[in-house]
Amino acid sequence: MSSGLERQLVAQAAERQMRLHSAVEELRHHEVVVSRAKGECAGLGRYIAISREAGSGGTQVAYRVGELLGWRVLDRNLLDAMAERSRTPREMLELVDDGYPGWFFEAFGCWFNRRLVTRARYLVYLKSVLREMLREQNLVIVGRGAQFLLPRECGLAVRIIASEPYRIDQMRKRHGLSYEQARAMIRRLDDERTRFIRQTFGRDSQNPYLYDLVINVERTGIDGAAEVIASAAEQLLFKKR
Repeated sequence: MSSGLERQLVAQAAERQMRLHSAVEELRHHEVVVSRAKGECAGLGRYIAISREAGSGGTQVAYRVGELLGWRVLDRNLLDAMAERSRTPREMLELVDDGYPGWFFEAFGCWFNRRLVTRARYLVYLKSVLREMLREQNLVIVGRGAQFLLPRECGLAVRIIASEPYRIDQMRKRHGLSYEQARAMIRRLDDERTRFIRQTFGRDSQNPYLYDLVINVERTGIDGAAEVIASAAEQLLFKKR
């Protein structure tokens, strides 16, 4: 590939990225304005968006919160709902969900295979499915930047953290890995998740000011963290209803 063509492709990809960020921000701003004007969340239920460090047990916390509140938990099963409602092969959604594959794919992927899903299209499917499901029930959503796609007034944003030694130990127990393997896995997963949020929403997932609660599960345990979240949800999401 010539340097001139490569620069042109990079510029096109950068422009797509800027348009994507602009579109996401415009959607969020519009929803916040509508929500505040109506004094409610436009007929939506309530949600808890859980961001987590790899190996911290954030997914376990999410399911425990779902049990305590009687809410539906969306994790990997969210891809099934997206595939069904958008009539898109699940494996195509997984390409984006498991980590953004690069600017070349974003710029030219659909030229090679129209069944491929760009990040922009993935976001459209994700937002549509989340809003549709939130009209039907309250949700606990694991990852995927849900808090950036849904009105913040309707939700509680939570970050689950723990020290690296704790997370390595948990990963070793859960998957039967060596110390080095577990450390490499949590660092890879953390990097992928951080990159997804940064490239998709232009945010730093490690910024504590993005969240209503930041909980160190190493101190509270799974059940303790879930109880804190459930209590906060009941107080903050339903006090005006």
